[in-house]
Amino acid sequence: IISFTFDDYPSSALDIGGRTLESEGISGTYYTALGLAETDTPSGPVGRIEDLAACVERGHEIACHTYEHLDCMTASADEVAHSLARNQGVARDLGLPPFRHFAYPFGRFGVAGKRAAMQSYASARTITWGVNQTRIDLALLKSVPIYSREGPPDLAHYLDALQAHNGWLIFYTHDVSERPSPYGCTPAQLKSVIRRAREMGASILPVGAVVDE
Repeated sequence: IISFTFDDYPSSALDIGGRTLESEGISGTYYTALGLAETDTPSGPVGRIEDLAACVERGHEIACHTYEHLDCMTASADEVAHSLARNQGVARDLGLPPFRHFAYPFGRFGVAGKRAAMQSYASARTITWGVNQTRIDLALLKSVPIYSREGPPDLAHYLDALQAHNGWLIFYTHDVSERPSPYGCTPAQLKSVIRRAREMGASILPVGAVVDE
């Protein structure tokens, strides 16, 4: 099983990344910090919170990334819980489906942050590289970045490992454009991973659908 996820919701993640997935009949998971709406981030401008309705209408899943992109390693349990509740409340006021899944901002977490996240969500994704296999901690899901910058993992290595031993491989990125940030990828990079997934015969599902199964 393979999932494609996007962090922080930069506009290009849906405008270009979403269209790329949709052209293949695929839905993705968008981990969203609603406090970042209409701000500039290292991965590009973030869209309006009102645009998230289009994300859902197009068949994608929206998940939580705290409200203000909070560092869940240094924050207290109360601070994490407040940020999660605030993000959920804004989503509710917009008429969006409740957030059911979570990703740690910066990939950072501590015991308090992990506990607070799992009191509210069915899963929490890290940025620890790897394939989720055998016994899986749903509070510490592994993932692998699709990044344009030098130094990211060899994606073929993880796809080969998935094909050889089965499991669940979660990819993540941020922006998607012809000139991506160091934290994003090009449409061609994204398409190449999708192509390999198709060749493997992998099931491609958003995070929530996998956890439900």
